[in-house]
Amino acid sequence: MIVKSYIIYVLSCIRGIDLLYRGEEISLELKRAFDKAFLNDALSQLKIANCYYNGAGVRRDFEKAVYWYTLAAKQDNVSAQFHLGMCYKNGEGVSQNLPKAYAYLKKAAIAGHASAQYNLGNFYEYGLGVKKDSYTAVKWYKPSARQGYVDAQFKLAELYNKGNGIQKDEVMAAYWFAQLANKGDCDAQCNLGDCFRVGHGVEKDYKKAVYWYSKSAKQNKLDAQFALGECYEFGMGVEQDYKGAVYWYTKAAREGYLDAQFALAMCYFFGRGVNLDYTNAAELFLKAARQKHVAAQCNVAYCFQHGVGVPKNLAEAARWYHEASKSGDYMAQYNLSYLYENGLGVTKNIQKAIDWIKKSAENGYIEAQFKLGCQFLNGIGVEKDINTARKWITTAASKKHPEALELLKQLRLTQAKKENG
Repeated sequence: MIVKSYIIYVLSCIRGIDLLYRGEEISLELKRAFDKAFLNDALSQLKIANCYYNGAGVRRDFEKAVYWYTLAAKQDNVSAQFHLGMCYKNGEGVSQNLPKAYAYLKKAAIAGHASAQYNLGNFYEYGLGVKKDSYTAVKWYKPSARQGYVDAQFKLAELYNKGNGIQKDEVMAAYWFAQLANKGDCDAQCNLGDCFRVGHGVEKDYKKAVYWYSKSAKQNKLDAQFALGECYEFGMGVEQDYKGAVYWYTKAAREGYLDAQFALAMCYFFGRGVNLDYTNAAELFLKAARQKHVAAQCNVAYCFQHGVGVPKNLAEAARWYHEASKSGDYMAQYNLSYLYENGLGVTKNIQKAIDWIKKSAENGYIEAQFKLGCQFLNGIGVEKDINTARKWITTAASKKHPEALELLKQLRLTQAKKENG
């Protein structure tokens, strides 16, 4: 029995030397690790595997890494099981094999390996070789997160925040965002700011929202910079300060953040925190409009229509109103109807004018509702229809449109007179 064991040991040594480091320049420390590894020392096998995987002290070689991870994993080394599972998951040193990856990761996860637990959660969240199951994903993310594993904490926060595949839980989302925020994670800080701003999972507190937005914004998180700009502009959690708003909008706008470009343009347009500057406003509107920011498309169309900050160009106005209209912007639809009605920048077309004002009215624009009611009442561009006219005028009147209220009153008086003979 002793002779047989010795023969197996010698053969493993020869095979290991031949396959794994013959002719390679390695450190004395690594040679000692090889000596122990050939005697089935799992920690030494893991150390060698890590060296080959990372190219530390040897030429990087995933196949050799897998060889040594396998030896250590067979001895129930949890770290080796995790790394071997990841190799099978990513196809590094072996052909990708999700069932094998799952098996090794589960062994490590059950043993309490935080990263293995997180990755096993990924398997269930995205359906990698297993049936997609967000509840089981959360089951594995939780123990990982409780060990302080940042990626797992963020996954829990996002899943609870959005309710993707699980019941939405704003309190738990805020809790996990807070764990990450306190570690300095700028994404979580911004999300926690959102929670305090709207009162999701926590009591609404604008000052705390500003606190977390500030921390995130100082780490160049664009969402936080924009949100902080809004807090300064509207005096939420801080004293209203247009200059402060412009400062943060500018930082985010320079990095191409669309909402910040639009907000900054509005500051220039109305002279809030900066000198009134229509040229800068129009330039920023146009920059955001070209990137499909709908409100910016509508505003730059207005600038072209009236020559504000740019040369007057009705064709360009019509083009941008049309772009915004396709996205359902009721103001753009209303203004585009006006251009078609009067042949400004486009060929006059009453039918198109009616089509666009209908869309605007249906999307809830009170002026379009009142005007459309008047058109049906008087038969302008449409067949006269008192019932349809009354419908739209009533809709506008229900929103306290003064002219609609007066006209509806007159219609009711007229109707009453008819009924009374």
